[in-house]
Amino acid sequence: MTNEKYTDHDVEQLLNSMPKQVDLRAKEDVWNAIKKQSMAPKQKKSKPWLPAVITVAALFVLVLFVQSLLTTLDSTNMESATEMSLNDMSEGSSGATENSGETADSSASMATEESEEEVDAESAKSFGMQFAQDAHLVFAEDPLLQNHTAVPFSLSYQAVAFPVTLLIPNERIQEDFPDGFPTQLELYEAYSTEIDEQALGFDEYLPLQGTVVESERGLEITLPEDHPYDMASATSEVYFNTLQNLFSKNYLQAYLLDEEGQPLEWDQVGPLTDPIELSATGLAYSPIQNAIGEDYLVPYPRTSYDSFEIALNELQAPENSVVEPILPSSIAYVLEETEDTVTFVFDETLTADSMPRRDLVVMIESLIATAASFNKAVIFENWDPAIYPLPEDTRSLVGVNKIVLPSQ
Repeated sequence: MTNEKYTDHDVEQLLNSMPKQVDLRAKEDVWNAIKKQSMAPKQKKSKPWLPAVITVAALFVLVLFVQSLLTTLDSTNMESATEMSLNDMSEGSSGATENSGETADSSASMATEESEEEVDAESAKSFGMQFAQDAHLVFAEDPLLQNHTAVPFSLSYQAVAFPVTLLIPNERIQEDFPDGFPTQLELYEAYSTEIDEQALGFDEYLPLQGTVVESERGLEITLPEDHPYDMASATSEVYFNTLQNLFSKNYLQAYLLDEEGQPLEWDQVGPLTDPIELSATGLAYSPIQNAIGEDYLVPYPRTSYDSFEIALNELQAPENSVVEPILPSSIAYVLEETEDTVTFVFDETLTADSMPRRDLVVMIESLIATAASFNKAVIFENWDPAIYPLPEDTRSLVGVNKIVLPSQ
């Protein structure tokens, strides 16, 4: 617009100069046109941009929905994985704790065993050697003999006399015999009443009936008239063998007397004018089990063989069912015998895996005890000495079937 100012005269003159509008239509036509126009439906204005906006909005909502769905799925998977991981960790931790506990217990047990073995080994080393933990033989080099006394003894089971070596603590003997070291007879009389034979798997047999005294000629045994030892050959055998087990190390002979001091009348034999020989050599030691299934070496039958080879044949093929063979057919060897030794040269190296441990110990101990009965040492060649450590000379054998008595 311009900044010119118009007067009323100027405006009026301008309006008069404009052309006049004249409508030549009839009034009815004008009215009908107006009426028709007012009755016609009003048309909405078109919005060409609306479809595009709707499409964009739909896509935006779809994107948000998909993103939300993926996030939910990822979160679920992560929670599941985390839970599984925590469970695994918990189980692993629990297992590790159990394994750790087992390992700790095992380590502690092994440490205790190793500690005990080290003590035993050190004691054995200071005394000369180390022996097998499951050994039943007693050698002069045995560390236990530093503070124990080996006492020959005897136990009975099913009419068989079992030789036994009691290891009695020296302090106990000193307390029981303060006036001086006792004789073999005194040791027997003192401890035969204290042994619980049934608890050890044997029959009640000791103490023997009668009285026993030492004399210049040996032992004199006085039996009552009603003694049970001559009732049968089996009872006679176990009685005489018991006397040998008890007294052969210290006495050569025993005289059996009646209550009048005369040679004893033995049923089916007559007066026993000759002494009973207590010493026994040339014996073959075989394994026999007692009532609780423990193995003991017993010379059964108590036969004195002329040579070690003959005794060995008896060990390989016993003539009775009471004992069992000690040398399995699977173990081949060559025997070399001299005046002082018997050497077993095994065809294949003898190891701890060659045979069951029990059979291995029984075989080794039986051969050693049998050879010692002939005053011969045993030598093994082509074997692992660690499976059963031995002294240099096995003739140092003190006794078989070790039983250690506790201190009082």
